[in-house]
Amino acid sequence: MKFWLVLMLFAFGSVAGADELTIKPGMWESTMTTTNSMMPRPMATTTRNCVTEPIYRPEEMLDNVEHCKNMTSNVADNTLNFAMQCTMQGADVNVSGRFASAGDTGVGEMKMDMKMGPGNMTMNMKWTTKRIGDC
Repeated sequence: MKFWLVLMLFAFGSVAGADELTIKPGMWESTMTTTNSMMPRPMATTTRNCVTEPIYRPEEMLDNVEHCKNMTSNVADNTLNFAMQCTMQGADVNVSGRFASAGDTGVGEMKMDMKMGPGNMTMNMKWTTKRIGDC
């Protein structure tokens, strides 16, 4: 569960300077739509999270994640591009994505390529976020 929470941290805020996000504190709603070859149709999930810290540096996300390494990120034109490698339940996972912010809203996408023994699976996620008020 920590892994998904960490990935969703990318979905909040507006981009400030190099490799850091300035986050407008408040209640944020995120809708994530997931597709992969093992699911018969896309699955959408909506969550709400209270964001309290005004600055977030993407590299710090790995401080609390046990199975991920090699985080890379860059910020340009209000868009955060990121990538990392993880090992989860015996699967090697390569993650890449981007998030574009427009102040109180944002859109993003992420691709996860998983290698599980002889098989491979790709999962694609797209999300939209919006600040809906104070916590």
